[in-house]
Amino acid sequence: MLSLFIRFELSKILKYFKTKTVAKIITLLLFMMVFGIIALGVYEFFVSGFRFIRMETEEEIRLALILFLYEVFLLVLSVIIICSTIVSSIFLLFRGTNNTWLMSSPAYTVLPKVLFIRTLQATGLPMFVIFLPAILAFNTIYHLGLFSVIGILFAFFFGIIFLQSVTFSFVVGVSFMYYIVSKKIKSILFSFKGLLFVIASLLAGVFLFVWSKLHTLDILILFKENEITNTVTVETISQYFFMLPTHELAMLILNFQTGNTIEAFYAFLIIVITAVSSVYVWFYISKIFYPLWQKFQEGTNSISKKSISDTSHTYYFTGSIMSSLYKKEFIILVRNVKGVMWFLFLLSIWSMQIAANHILGYNIQKHGADVSHKSIVLQSLQYIIAVYFISAFTLRFVFPSFSTEKKTMWILSSSPIDFRKVFFGKYIFFVSFFVLLGVCMNYINSIVLQVSSIQTFYSMALFISVVVFIVTLGLVFGALFPNTETDDPEAISTSMSGLFFTAFALTYGALTDYMLYLSLSKGYVYPIWVTIVITLLLTLFMLYKIYTNKRLVFEK
Repeated sequence: MLSLFIRFELSKILKYFKTKTVAKIITLLLFMMVFGIIALGVYEFFVSGFRFIRMETEEEIRLALILFLYEVFLLVLSVIIICSTIVSSIFLLFRGTNNTWLMSSPAYTVLPKVLFIRTLQATGLPMFVIFLPAILAFNTIYHLGLFSVIGILFAFFFGIIFLQSVTFSFVVGVSFMYYIVSKKIKSILFSFKGLLFVIASLLAGVFLFVWSKLHTLDILILFKENEITNTVTVETISQYFFMLPTHELAMLILNFQTGNTIEAFYAFLIIVITAVSSVYVWFYISKIFYPLWQKFQEGTNSISKKSISDTSHTYYFTGSIMSSLYKKEFIILVRNVKGVMWFLFLLSIWSMQIAANHILGYNIQKHGADVSHKSIVLQSLQYIIAVYFISAFTLRFVFPSFSTEKKTMWILSSSPIDFRKVFFGKYIFFVSFFVLLGVCMNYINSIVLQVSSIQTFYSMALFISVVVFIVTLGLVFGALFPNTETDDPEAISTSMSGLFFTAFALTYGALTDYMLYLSLSKGYVYPIWVTIVITLLLTLFMLYKIYTNKRLVFEK
């Protein structure tokens, strides 16, 4: 059955290119181009970082510092993989599109294995876009050789398999324990939203516990046991990370770097054995998936005391047409549980970046380090990271907003509402929401980096204008080029228009970031104001084209 599924997936790929072949090939090339641009940026970042470490750090602590960076880098990638796999696995297992398979096929036990492979393809493999350029940059500086690079990549692949196996086992295991507790305590209802709350609470608890231990981390003490003589060693750093699943991979990379091939081979064997064992554990735990799936389909046994004709919520849509459309967008966003989970996932990644900045700022302030010559670079780096997250939020939530309403657009089509008002109702909602989010992101970055008030004002003004531009661009692209084949936001985001939006938004964000860097480094601000004016003019032009467009999406 599993081999049949693999053949079916391959046939779907071939079938995909049989219709609209040229357009889909262009889409694939655009997809590769966007990932190539991201990979190139990651490569250049790591090349400059490794070169700086090799040239500027002391010989006594160089290997320890490199191992520390490996451990942190792999740990961050692991957290991203685990969190994204949790979101994907929950909805694939219990709210997926496989109900027909489960109810009609005697091979329903194969489904968890199939979903594991799909998640590995959709969630784990894109991490190579970040990891592969980092390893190539590492090879550029330290000249590892082809054998070592291939060994590291295979070890990383098995590491992804291990993380996803553990995550799938965790989701099903927590679901089973949640069901047992709900059977023992009648006041606890067994429901899908309850499961989401339990898992989110567990993750939040873990993050808060880790943060309580790390928010006052003194990096200088970590790297110097004694402020005068005793420097830290590789063994000392290993003591802090040896319990983590990423430690063996970090040691494998370090052993290849230092020429210890035998030790690297042993680390590779440990990674492979651990990954294979975790897969067997997942296959064993997956036996309880089907009974859990059945329980989730039953719903809850709570009795509603309200009448069907209850009109207590009709006040939501009182007021003008625009205010009603605004409220509609808010309700749709809140009720989209999967969308909310992905929003929290992206927000958690940004929170990790803020946490790293806080630790860095804490150490700078504690030890009185002079980083004024690097302050502008750090501000520019934080700015482009914030632009990246706003673009990711827009691509996931704003751009697909028209295409996802394909099944329910008949409601608006049968009402006496101009579709321009529908557009501007969405526009006001998303712009106000993302401007508020952008202001919070920029303000937190400024506090963490201890930026002066005047620099905060300039970066805030530029960032708000770029946020409005990106949201406008995403909504305009989504309105003019809706996806007629699917209403899945994840598929819509990787369409041709979605890839064009991604490339254009990131490119424009990089240009504005350069203008910010130019203004801060040279000491004059007119590049910022010129950029703001151009950005606002482009935004007004897009809105004008929408307002005067005679054939909007979903025309009556």
